[in-house]
Amino acid sequence: MKKLFLLSGLIILASAPLRSQELVKNSLVTGICYAGNKVKKIYIPPPEKFLRKDGSKTGAAINVYYTATPANYITAVDFAVSILESLLPEDVNIAVMVTAESMTSGVLANSGTGGLAGGWAIDALDPNAWYPVALAEKIYGESINDDLTGDISLTISTDANWYLGTDGNTPDFQYDLVTVVIHELIHGLGFFDTMSADASTGSWGIVSIPVIYDTFIENLLGNKLIDTLKFENPSVELKNEITSGQLYFNGPLQKNANSGVSVKIYAPSTYDPGSSISHLDENTPDPNALMTPFIDKGEAIHDPGQLTMSMLGDMGWINTRFVHVNPPDTEEHLSQIEISATIVSDTLYERNKVGLVWSFDEFNTSDTVYMDSPESNDTFTATIPVPFFDTKLEYYMFVRDHFLRMYRSPSYIDEFRYSVRIGMDTIKPVIVHTPVEYYFEKIDTIRFEARAADNIEIDTVYAEYRVNDGISMFAGLTAGENNSYTGAIKAGPLSLQGGDSVLYRIIARDKASVPNIKMVPENGFFSIRIEDISTVVSSYSTDFTDASGDFFNIGFEISKPENFSNYGLHSEHPYESPETDGGKLDFSAMLRHPVKYDANGMIISFVEVALIEPGEEGSIYGT
Repeated sequence: MKKLFLLSGLIILASAPLRSQELVKNSLVTGICYAGNKVKKIYIPPPEKFLRKDGSKTGAAINVYYTATPANYITAVDFAVSILESLLPEDVNIAVMVTAESMTSGVLANSGTGGLAGGWAIDALDPNAWYPVALAEKIYGESINDDLTGDISLTISTDANWYLGTDGNTPDFQYDLVTVVIHELIHGLGFFDTMSADASTGSWGIVSIPVIYDTFIENLLGNKLIDTLKFENPSVELKNEITSGQLYFNGPLQKNANSGVSVKIYAPSTYDPGSSISHLDENTPDPNALMTPFIDKGEAIHDPGQLTMSMLGDMGWINTRFVHVNPPDTEEHLSQIEISATIVSDTLYERNKVGLVWSFDEFNTSDTVYMDSPESNDTFTATIPVPFFDTKLEYYMFVRDHFLRMYRSPSYIDEFRYSVRIGMDTIKPVIVHTPVEYYFEKIDTIRFEARAADNIEIDTVYAEYRVNDGISMFAGLTAGENNSYTGAIKAGPLSLQGGDSVLYRIIARDKASVPNIKMVPENGFFSIRIEDISTVVSSYSTDFTDASGDFFNIGFEISKPENFSNYGLHSEHPYESPETDGGKLDFSAMLRHPVKYDANGMIISFVEVALIEPGEEGSIYGT
């Protein structure tokens, strides 16, 4: 596996007050399953949880979306998925995108993740690591990636000689598809690393941040490979460790499942980019051998094993989180303020030591109080005395679980803490809005959309607009979900024509005793161009010599570039790169003349079609 990363940031507006949550979309392949050359007749049946017939079987919901997958593969894939569903926590929904295609010789399948989320944004146990989106959603307790994108992608080789049954009776000349699917999906759940090595140096990380799996890898002396005080990144020393043959996964759940001993991982003396680090050692005993680097003929392992499941638990599949709504700022003269939170945990936790650490002086000093559970359930409260008016309370909460892991909320307390301002409010609302660039003159409705939030509460959001230099008019925006506000005005009474402009701005007012008002833009107005539509025609033809007025272009232009003999419709070339890696630019050219056609349809033909240059690294324009 060559570890190339394509990253693009997506900032999502969350609850009030605004809080950024970052999801990084990427093309990271999380695992490759190689075909072994040996015959290994073995069958490890599914785990007891899967085999229960008493109606007590519960678990996650994994939704599978198939594309170009042979119909005879589906039974085996669904069976593998149902095994994992029985083992994962029931508060989980995972979208898996499955396809099948011809692959490199010796490769049975590969998997990928639909995105990575920073631990600091999802209140993960380790805030300084990346988490694959399937795991991030489990930790965060909410979906952060839509199903159409997928949390995990799985590609199955159509070249392999597959055993498609589900009974584990795999012939010694075939590979068991159920085994391979479970193996690859576990990679997508988080069982993958970012370690790599070349002839001289080793390295890890995506923008110098490890994935959560990386954080558990250590050498025989117990030194973590991501400890830059021990091993510079990159460095020769790191390369030597990655290829030492003596690396281990050390986590509290894993050691609990393995009699207190760390589990050895696959770290051959010659770095293998498809297998090194992200698999268990080849000599792992059969009941836990699913995640070794090679699947042999006849090998059917339908149980991930306690070691693998405990490692996933260490990464966050066994998790504890606080569900908490930060009280809004207030202008009331309070003598005390009550803080409450609900704990959602997959294991036991220390109920008598659910703590709240608070400060009124930006944590120059702080106090700690243990929270009570009046109903003896998982909801805990604490009351904090307010020393005076016009102050700010900052706080975070903590609890330790059965495995002595200390969870905090917010988890990245060095940078983020909950806060409540008690005093006169002078903070303006925040507005997020993408300006509308144009409408056509025949439009029926002009819509305004924005997202707005405030530290106390939004009172009103509205749009001020006018046509050209006319008088200002106003349209209220209605509140929706997730701080969204929408409004619409009928375009007919405005008598819009091509060449007109609709000028507008979005205004939000909060509920402070002396209201704070925010306008976007701060000065002036956004301008919506009104584009004209030409007469209806039954046919249209042009050589672009005098067609500039016939098209409405975004990213295209009608021109005759240097060394061209004729005019044509050209995109920018070379076109400007998107602002983010992995982003895209949308170019369009629309004929202003509506074309009328009959039941015979329409024929569109071109004399010449533009040459599209290759974009691969090292390619030369014109080749």
